[in-house]
Amino acid sequence: MTSDAVPPKTFVGRMAQSTGEKVPYAGTGIPRMQQQAQRVEAVKRVAQDIGGDLSQYPDDILSASLRTKRAADVGKYVDLKNSVFQKLDNAGPMPTQNVTTQIDGEIKRLTDLGSENFNGIVGKLQDLKTSIQGKNITQVETLRKAFGETLGTDDFAAVKSEADKVSRATYRALNKDIEGFIKTAATDRDVVKWKVANNRLAGMIGELDSNAFKATLNKGDVSPEVVRKLLLKKDAKSDVARLYKTLTPEGRAAARTAILKSAVDDAGGLENISPQRFVKSLEKMSDQTGIFFNEAQRNQADGLIRVIKATQRASEAASNPQTGQQNFIPIVAAVAADLLGSAGAAIGSGITVGATARVYESAPVRNMLIKLAQTAPGSKIEGDLIRRVLPVMQQISESNKDEK
Repeated sequence: MTSDAVPPKTFVGRMAQSTGEKVPYAGTGIPRMQQQAQRVEAVKRVAQDIGGDLSQYPDDILSASLRTKRAADVGKYVDLKNSVFQKLDNAGPMPTQNVTTQIDGEIKRLTDLGSENFNGIVGKLQDLKTSIQGKNITQVETLRKAFGETLGTDDFAAVKSEADKVSRATYRALNKDIEGFIKTAATDRDVVKWKVANNRLAGMIGELDSNAFKATLNKGDVSPEVVRKLLLKKDAKSDVARLYKTLTPEGRAAARTAILKSAVDDAGGLENISPQRFVKSLEKMSDQTGIFFNEAQRNQADGLIRVIKATQRASEAASNPQTGQQNFIPIVAAVAADLLGSAGAAIGSGITVGATARVYESAPVRNMLIKLAQTAPGSKIEGDLIRRVLPVMQQISESNKDEK
């Protein structure tokens, strides 16, 4: 409506607008009611179009999807990595010069500190150095993995920062030995396979640095509702992005359902939904919608938000009871001029509030006034538009003379 696109800015204009909306038949009360009903229906339609069945949260689907996808990804890259190692198991012992040198350096560094706190780490380093000598690549990888897992246990909690530092440094050095061995004993394609698998697995391990995400992946201790809490968590864009990568297509669809259901519930539920509250809730979840909605869905949601904001007056008018008391109250030229802009003075003082409101809100007048609002005051273009809009306004007002 015109007052949505070019709202009155003064008290007099807003008063006239509000009065017109209280006139149920001659004024704009009915169109505003219809507009509010359309806003509610639009919110429902878009929410269900993107989110599907919003009758309940799909917690079980989300939880099962996350675990299934992650297990499948881990298995895929472990198999890829092992396929390279198996080709090299018969190629003889794997050289370990880089990691041996690194271990010697770490032992010296920790020993020079002169503290018994690091004796446990030193002992594990010495054990790794001895055990990897003369082993094939699969055996070395098994020993490396056991070493890292041991340093990550509670036995080394008191020296966690040093234990993590040693584990990372040792791992980097060993990877140099592994890469060199693959290049020498296999093909460049095998090197690529190993690097891809290794990097993807390292990235998945890194995801566990997030306590919230790590807890969500714990099968035994976490209920399906925890996945939803992680999905809808505020200011957790990185965790939401991790969750997206770790869900199947079915899980991502379930996530969209959960996002839309949360917004709908916050707005009063489908039966009593408030378009304004729905938009506010959806805007608060921009991290979630930005990640889980595809481009078309984001455009659909953004368009809905813009429409609901642009038609906010419908919600305000709907909250005020309508009455016919003002149906025959005349509106003076000053009010018409304020409500309709400089062109309104020509309407005169004999038109009722309802007729004036209908003139103002009519589609032809709306389109012309939108153009008028974009022109410079006093310009020739403004004058031309006013001369064009006056006959239209007068014609509409004449057709409503019977309202007086």
